[in-house]
Amino acid sequence: MFTIEQLHEYFADRYTPEQVNRALQIFKENGADIDIESGQFSLEITEELEGIFKAVDTALDNQKKLGQADETLTVLEAQSLASRYSPHSSPKLIAAMVRLVTEEAIELGSLLTQIKSDALGKTLEQGNLEIARSLFNGTRQATSYVRDLSTNDEKRNK
Repeated sequence: MFTIEQLHEYFADRYTPEQVNRALQIFKENGADIDIESGQFSLEITEELEGIFKAVDTALDNQKKLGQADETLTVLEAQSLASRYSPHSSPKLIAAMVRLVTEEAIELGSLLTQIKSDALGKTLEQGNLEIARSLFNGTRQATSYVRDLSTNDEKRNK
């Protein structure tokens, strides 16, 4: 038997505790005999969870290599791979697991895009400010030069 803490630790290099908890809930919803409240999980369930995660990761990696982002193809491939690991494997379970695994990546991508956008906006804003300062200083210098010419006959006659 494994405790929930041991499962979190075992999958910590790839998945958050929340993802592991949600995966267990998905398993339960798809027919696995799991008592999530007990916090104790059999070796069989742990191996099934590992196998399903592995199948989903492999399918997602293959889709990436092919340059595709088709969830249906990912689910079909993961389903084929996962059937070796879990008697609870079904298209519904695999689709839920694919969404579970990809949600964090999508959220991270969205946050990175927002950060890039904010940084670009600030850079452009700073650049516009520098241009405005340069124009203002150039105008002040031109005005000063014209004023100097208007009051200095010697410079004006050159």
